[in-house]
Amino acid sequence: MLLNKKMYHNLETLCVLSFMDLKLKYQSSFLGFLWSFVKPLLQFLVYFSIFGLILKITTEQDYALKLFYGVLIWAWFSEATGLSLNAYIGKRSIISKIRTNKLLPPLAAYLTPTINYCLNFIIFILAYIFFAKSKPESIFAIINVVVFVGSFVAISLFIIAINLILANLNVFYRDFQPVWELILTYGVFLTPIIYRLPIPKQYQTLYYCTNLLAFPLQSLKSIFFENQDKIYCNGRLLICYTISLSVLFLFSLYIYKRFKDKIVDFL
Repeated sequence: MLLNKKMYHNLETLCVLSFMDLKLKYQSSFLGFLWSFVKPLLQFLVYFSIFGLILKITTEQDYALKLFYGVLIWAWFSEATGLSLNAYIGKRSIISKIRTNKLLPPLAAYLTPTINYCLNFIIFILAYIFFAKSKPESIFAIINVVVFVGSFVAISLFIIAINLILANLNVFYRDFQPVWELILTYGVFLTPIIYRLPIPKQYQTLYYCTNLLAFPLQSLKSIFFENQDKIYCNGRLLICYTISLSVLFLFSLYIYKRFKDKIVDFL
């Protein structure tokens, strides 16, 4: 009974913190929550105008839909990790005065963008149904369902791990915010979002084990679009990626446990 009460309290606190993130982000904004839909759409239009219409970097079929889906995944990742930088700092009045589970603010930074992504994913599905010129016949196969769920979980674990690291370290070293902004700026070009990266086979394991967003993103694209590499079929690559993600997640828990008791003192 006590455990259920504690879980309910943590869930309630998590929802309140997520709502605070949402409210602070769109405070004094005319469009408010609609920016969650408008911003990825504008990013897609900019990238498509430059790389699809002007530079014409690819002649792939359904390039616009592939780009749009990649932008949605990147928006989810960049927004969630960006919010984590102020997960503690922006809530110092609550964390320093009320006894709160220090794990909740980084999780709240993950929750709100994830809800936004799920809503934007519905828009993608509608666009996919009406505009995709070619749809794989086996799109609803069991393996695709497993890959879809597994990729979502992998991205979620990756985001949560990054959130735990950034949220804690940014309290003690404020340089992490500009550094992370630079990483996000260059990261969009080092991830298969705008175009397919020509990674030689001998370097694929190194690439996908260091860019932990690329593997699930490419796997998701292979579900919806033809002529996409089904890299999840590479057993060696899948095992190496799982190990890399697990190591990062364990490292994030180590960072959290090491710094969680000192956060209040530095806020």
